[in-house]
Amino acid sequence: MEGKKRVAPKPWHGLEVCAVCSEKSNRYCEITLNAQKSAEAIVAEFISEGPNQ
Repeated sequence: MEGKKRVAPKPWHGLEVCAVCSEKSNRYCEITLNAQKSAEAIVAEFISEGPNQ
């Protein structure tokens, strides 16, 4: 594995992705981030509506 240096990704801010990832990996990271944001929005909406509605 010498020659390949992996860098841990920074915390997500906008569409920041690991600087060492390939373009294909970056696209996967963007899709994953968008899915995560959608899930968080759904959960936040569910919580704001309350359990009895």
